[in-house]
Amino acid sequence: METWKTLEKPYKGIFVLLLICGLQITSAFAQTPNSVWVEGIIKPIKSKAQQRISFTKSNFKKVSITADSTLKFSGEIPLDKPDYVEMVGMYKIKKKLYLIPGATAKIEIIEIGDRVWDIHLIGEGEIVDINYYVSKKAQIIEKIEKSKGKDILRLSATEYLETMVKIKSQLETLLEEMKLAPEYINAEKEKLLEEKLDKLIKFNAFATYIGTNTGYPENFFDDFLTYNLNTPLTRENRSVIREAFKLQALHKAKKRNVSLFQVQKNIIEGVDFKETRNVMIKSMSRFVLKGMPTSKEYLNYIVSNLDDEDFTDYLLSKYNSIPPIKPDDAYPSLDNLKTINDEYVNLSDFKGKYVFLDLWATWCGPCKAQIPYLKKLEKEYHNKNIVFMSLSIDKAKATDKWKQMVNDMQLGGVQLIMDYNNKKHTDFLAHFNAKTIPRFILFGPNGNVIHPNTPKPVDQALLKELFDSQEIK
Repeated sequence: METWKTLEKPYKGIFVLLLICGLQITSAFAQTPNSVWVEGIIKPIKSKAQQRISFTKSNFKKVSITADSTLKFSGEIPLDKPDYVEMVGMYKIKKKLYLIPGATAKIEIIEIGDRVWDIHLIGEGEIVDINYYVSKKAQIIEKIEKSKGKDILRLSATEYLETMVKIKSQLETLLEEMKLAPEYINAEKEKLLEEKLDKLIKFNAFATYIGTNTGYPENFFDDFLTYNLNTPLTRENRSVIREAFKLQALHKAKKRNVSLFQVQKNIIEGVDFKETRNVMIKSMSRFVLKGMPTSKEYLNYIVSNLDDEDFTDYLLSKYNSIPPIKPDDAYPSLDNLKTINDEYVNLSDFKGKYVFLDLWATWCGPCKAQIPYLKKLEKEYHNKNIVFMSLSIDKAKATDKWKQMVNDMQLGGVQLIMDYNNKKHTDFLAHFNAKTIPRFILFGPNGNVIHPNTPKPVDQALLKELFDSQEIK
């Protein structure tokens, strides 16, 4: 009968860890149902330096254990339910362990090279089998991701989603094959979903930053819409809860044709866990900091319902420091703007319609990341009383590059380019303090400034709220 299992991937570092039953290390530990006793040793012992090992639970609480001069260590980790614990040792090496209250976790670290160790789990039983699965899980993920090339985040959205679906499917198969406890299998399947969603969030953030977030398959965000938000907050699911809350609220508001604010409140009221509610309520602060029509309404709700006095004090101070929007504020005229066809137009030519002005440049990745969302807005507001105008701030020498990009990316709306020899053009940028791009400005039908720094198209909930407040038809 096999009495230990080797985690097949070597882990580097002069540190030790522990896990599972069977290693002879002396302790006076009395077993309790609300903690895990961990103990371990490094073999052979070549260093007298003390090693500090930390264990961070999913509720973010950390327990540290220091090995003695013989590199043996032991200690108690409070744990009221089975959970993953992140272990960190020398050289910032990390490993996930699955620990069970009332159990003793023992491990033997065998040195097989310079700062290279084999981790041997000792004994038999559920905790050994689960952690063996955790090791195999890491190997499957690494193998699939490596097969896609050096930088998986640069895949197309379709191929990235297919890769994440493949990983999840293979891990679910592994779970069933290992015949682990049904309770663990069910909990792990939920965790696999959260891990998949978290990776989709990271992919979208990266693609947005470098401007490649185009061509998303329609089902890319589907799992967020069915994710159960009435769940305890953990270290791993915080970003998933935030994104799922945003997408579910948008979907329900559009489907039911009701206010987004009301839908958000209804979702929050249906959540039983205070920490989870706090994450959702904090995410609503973005509706406060852009000077939107409902800013005060959101602010009052957050201050009244968020259990975080430091955050509400911060939000109040930021809100009170936002300069008031002056719709009738005069600004330098913007005339003689060159179009892609080498014709000239003036901003004033579009009086009688709202103008949504996008300041961007061909070299700006975050600007290009907004293009898919801008196109979506243009399509939705087609034939309505609004003009979408994009003003490139590229230098004259980049005119050909600008024209090429407009054609290649099939940009819609009115495409214009700056003239830095025209003082009125530079005065216009200076007036709006346009030191960073992308930057979006909304003008009213009589040429007045509605909003000098609107939300970006990627945040369509905020931007559509602004448009709807103006009754753009």
